[in-house]
Amino acid sequence: AAAMAGSSGIGSPIALEVPPIGIVGDNSHNLASARTGSLTALTRSGATTPRAPSTTGGAGASGATWVNARQVQESAIVAAVRRQLEAVEEKLTLQLARELTKVQKHGDRLRESGEARLDTKIGTVEQQQQRLERRLSEVCGNLRTLSEELQNQMRRAEQFDTRAWGWRQKLEDDLRPQLLELEQNCQQA
Repeated sequence: AAAMAGSSGIGSPIALEVPPIGIVGDNSHNLASARTGSLTALTRSGATTPRAPSTTGGAGASGATWVNARQVQESAIVAAVRRQLEAVEEKLTLQLARELTKVQKHGDRLRESGEARLDTKIGTVEQQQQRLERRLSEVCGNLRTLSEELQNQMRRAEQFDTRAWGWRQKLEDDLRPQLLELEQNCQQA
Protein backbone atom coordinates (compact mmCIF):
# COMPACT_ATOMS: atom_id res chain seq x y z
CA ALA A 1 0.00 0.00 0.00
CA ALA A 2 1.36 3.43 -0.95
CA ALA A 3 0.61 6.68 0.84
CA MET A 4 0.01 10.00 -0.86
CA ALA A 5 -0.21 13.30 0.99
CA GLY A 6 -3.09 15.52 0.01
CA SER A 7 -1.87 18.84 1.39
CA SER A 8 0.65 19.85 3.99
CA GLY A 9 -1.84 21.50 6.36
CA ILE A 10 -2.79 20.04 9.71
CA GLY A 11 -6.04 18.14 9.69
CA SER A 12 -5.99 17.66 5.93
CA PRO A 13 -7.04 14.22 4.69
CA ILE A 14 -4.40 11.65 3.78
CA ALA A 15 -5.41 9.46 0.85
CA LEU A 16 -4.22 5.87 1.14
CA GLU A 17 -4.56 2.90 -1.12
CA VAL A 18 -5.74 0.11 1.12
CA PRO A 19 -6.23 -3.42 -0.08
CA PRO A 20 -9.87 -4.41 0.17
CA ILE A 21 -10.63 -6.16 3.40
CA GLY A 22 -13.74 -8.14 3.91
CA ILE A 23 -15.65 -6.20 6.53
CA VAL A 24 -18.76 -7.89 7.81
CA GLY A 25 -21.42 -6.94 10.25
CA ASP A 26 -22.83 -3.55 11.18
CA ASN A 27 -19.79 -1.63 9.90
CA SER A 28 -20.50 -2.53 6.26
CA HIS A 29 -21.30 1.12 5.53
CA ASN A 30 -17.57 1.78 6.30
CA LEU A 31 -16.45 -0.55 3.48
CA ALA A 32 -16.85 2.15 0.84
CA SER A 33 -14.82 4.53 2.94
CA ALA A 34 -12.08 1.94 3.49
CA ARG A 35 -11.85 1.17 -0.22
CA THR A 36 -11.51 4.85 -1.20
CA GLY A 37 -8.65 5.09 1.28
CA SER A 38 -9.75 8.23 3.03
CA LEU A 39 -8.71 7.96 6.64
CA THR A 40 -10.72 11.03 7.54
CA ALA A 41 -13.83 9.53 5.90
CA LEU A 42 -13.52 6.52 8.14
CA THR A 43 -13.10 8.62 11.26
CA ARG A 44 -15.89 11.03 10.30
CA SER A 45 -18.37 8.27 9.51
CA GLY A 46 -18.61 7.47 13.15
CA ALA A 47 -16.54 4.31 13.06
CA THR A 48 -14.77 3.71 16.31
CA THR A 49 -12.08 1.36 17.37
CA PRO A 50 -13.54 -1.45 19.43
CA ARG A 51 -12.02 -2.02 22.83
CA ALA A 52 -11.88 -5.78 22.72
CA PRO A 53 -13.70 -8.49 20.86
CA SER A 54 -17.10 -8.82 22.46
CA THR A 55 -18.38 -12.19 23.60
CA THR A 56 -21.98 -11.01 23.75
CA GLY A 57 -22.76 -10.99 20.08
CA GLY A 58 -21.65 -10.80 16.45
CA ALA A 59 -20.42 -7.23 16.69
CA GLY A 60 -17.05 -8.44 18.05
CA ALA A 61 -15.92 -9.98 14.76
CA SER A 62 -16.90 -6.86 12.87
CA GLY A 63 -14.99 -4.68 15.34
CA ALA A 64 -11.90 -6.86 15.07
CA THR A 65 -12.01 -6.52 11.30
CA TRP A 66 -12.18 -2.74 11.70
CA VAL A 67 -9.09 -2.92 13.96
CA ASN A 68 -7.27 -4.99 11.33
CA ALA A 69 -8.22 -2.51 8.59
CA ARG A 70 -7.07 0.39 10.74
CA GLN A 71 -3.81 -1.41 11.58
CA VAL A 72 -3.17 -2.02 7.87
CA GLN A 73 -3.80 1.65 7.15
CA GLU A 74 -1.54 2.76 10.00
CA SER A 75 1.21 0.38 8.93
CA ALA A 76 0.85 1.70 5.36
CA ILE A 77 1.17 5.25 6.68
CA VAL A 78 4.20 4.31 8.78
CA ALA A 79 5.80 2.56 5.78
CA ALA A 80 5.15 5.59 3.56
CA VAL A 81 6.55 7.98 6.15
CA ARG A 82 9.56 5.71 6.62
CA ARG A 83 10.21 5.68 2.83
CA GLN A 84 9.86 9.45 2.68
CA LEU A 85 12.24 9.88 5.62
CA GLU A 86 14.73 7.53 3.98
CA ALA A 87 14.45 9.49 0.72
CA VAL A 88 14.96 12.79 2.56
CA GLU A 89 17.90 11.29 4.46
CA GLU A 90 19.45 10.10 1.20
CA LYS A 91 18.96 13.52 -0.42
CA LEU A 92 20.46 15.28 2.61
CA THR A 93 23.38 12.85 2.66
CA LEU A 94 24.09 13.49 -1.03
CA GLN A 95 23.73 17.24 -0.58
CA LEU A 96 26.03 17.17 2.45
CA ALA A 97 28.58 15.12 0.49
CA ARG A 98 28.42 17.64 -2.38
CA GLU A 99 28.82 20.58 -0.02
CA LEU A 100 31.69 18.86 1.78
CA THR A 101 33.38 18.23 -1.56
CA LYS A 102 32.92 21.90 -2.50
CA VAL A 103 34.36 23.03 0.81
CA GLN A 104 37.32 20.68 0.45
CA LYS A 105 37.99 21.89 -3.11
CA HIS A 106 37.73 25.51 -1.98
CA GLY A 107 40.10 24.78 0.91
CA ASP A 108 42.52 23.08 -1.49
CA ARG A 109 42.42 26.08 -3.84
CA LEU A 110 43.02 28.48 -0.94
CA ARG A 111 45.90 26.34 0.33
CA GLU A 112 47.45 26.10 -3.14
CA SER A 113 47.16 29.85 -3.75
CA GLY A 114 48.63 30.50 -0.30
CA GLU A 115 51.49 28.12 -1.04
CA ALA A 116 52.10 29.85 -4.39
CA ARG A 117 52.21 33.29 -2.71
CA LEU A 118 54.51 31.93 -0.02
CA ASP A 119 56.81 30.36 -2.63
CA THR A 120 56.93 33.68 -4.49
CA LYS A 121 57.78 35.55 -1.31
CA ILE A 122 60.42 32.99 -0.36
CA GLY A 123 61.97 33.31 -3.84
CA THR A 124 62.05 37.09 -3.50
CA VAL A 125 63.60 36.89 -0.04
CA GLU A 126 66.23 34.42 -1.28
CA GLN A 127 67.16 36.79 -4.14
CA GLN A 128 67.40 39.71 -1.72
CA GLN A 129 69.49 37.60 0.64
CA GLN A 130 71.90 36.74 -2.19
CA ARG A 131 72.18 40.43 -3.11
CA LEU A 132 72.76 41.37 0.51
CA GLU A 133 75.39 38.65 0.91
CA ARG A 134 77.24 39.94 -2.19
CA ARG A 135 77.02 43.49 -0.90
CA LEU A 136 78.20 42.39 2.54
CA SER A 137 81.19 40.59 1.04
CA GLU A 138 82.01 43.73 -0.99
CA VAL A 139 81.80 45.88 2.13
CA CYS A 140 83.96 43.40 4.07
CA GLY A 141 86.54 43.46 1.25
CA ASN A 142 86.51 47.25 1.21
CA LEU A 143 86.95 47.33 5.00
CA ARG A 144 89.93 44.97 4.80
CA THR A 145 91.49 47.15 2.13
CA LEU A 146 90.90 50.32 4.15
CA SER A 147 92.28 48.65 7.27
CA GLU A 148 95.44 47.61 5.44
CA GLU A 149 95.85 51.13 4.01
CA LEU A 150 95.36 52.64 7.46
CA GLN A 151 97.96 50.31 8.95
CA ASN A 152 100.39 51.26 6.14
CA GLN A 153 99.75 54.96 6.79
CA MET A 154 100.33 54.44 10.51
CA ARG A 155 103.65 52.67 9.82
CA ARG A 156 104.71 55.47 7.51
CA ALA A 157 103.74 58.08 10.12
CA GLU A 158 105.71 56.21 12.76
CA GLN A 159 108.71 55.99 10.45
CA PHE A 160 108.40 59.70 9.65
CA ASP A 161 108.18 60.54 13.37
CA THR A 162 111.23 58.39 14.06
CA ARG A 163 113.20 60.09 11.29
CA ALA A 164 112.03 63.54 12.34
CA TRP A 165 113.05 62.83 15.91
CA GLY A 166 116.42 61.61 14.72
CA TRP A 167 116.92 64.72 12.57
CA ARG A 168 115.94 66.93 15.47
CA GLN A 169 118.38 65.17 17.81
CA LYS A 170 121.14 65.39 15.22
CA LEU A 171 120.38 69.07 14.58
CA GLU A 172 120.34 69.81 18.30
CA ASP A 173 123.60 67.92 18.73
CA ASP A 174 125.15 69.78 15.78
CA LEU A 175 123.91 73.22 16.86
CA ARG A 176 124.59 72.90 20.59
CA PRO A 177 128.38 73.33 20.37
CA GLN A 178 127.96 76.25 18.00
CA LEU A 179 125.43 77.90 20.33
CA LEU A 180 127.74 77.45 23.29
CA GLU A 181 130.60 78.96 21.33
CA LEU A 182 128.41 81.86 20.22
CA GLU A 183 127.20 82.39 23.77
CA GLN A 184 130.78 82.46 25.05
CA ASN A 185 131.74 84.97 22.37
CA CYS A 186 128.83 87.15 23.35
CA GLN A 187 129.85 87.08 27.00
CA GLN A 188 133.46 87.91 26.21
CA ALA A 189 132.55 90.79 24.10
